[in-house]
Amino acid sequence: MRFIGNIIEKLQRHPKRIVFPEGTEPRVLQAARQYYSLRLGAPILLGDRTKIKALAGDLNVSLEGIRIINPAE
Repeated sequence: MRFIGNIIEKLQRHPKRIVFPEGTEPRVLQAARQYYSLRLGAPILLGDRTKIKALAGDLNVSLEGIRIINPAE
C-alpha cells in the first residue's frame, strides 16, 4: 500500500489528464469518478454520451468534472 500511496501523493501534486476507453462499462465509469474524487487529474471517458449518462444515472455516479468524448462524432 505504501507504493500506491506514493503514486497517489505524486498525482495529487501534479494532476494528469487520463483517457478511460469503454466509458459505458460500469467499472470504467466508477474508476473515472474515483480518479476525479481523489483529485488525481482530469478524467476523460470515451463512448456514447447518451449511454454514459444513462449508466451514470443508474449507478448514481456523478459526472461532475468528467469529460465525455464520443469518437464517432
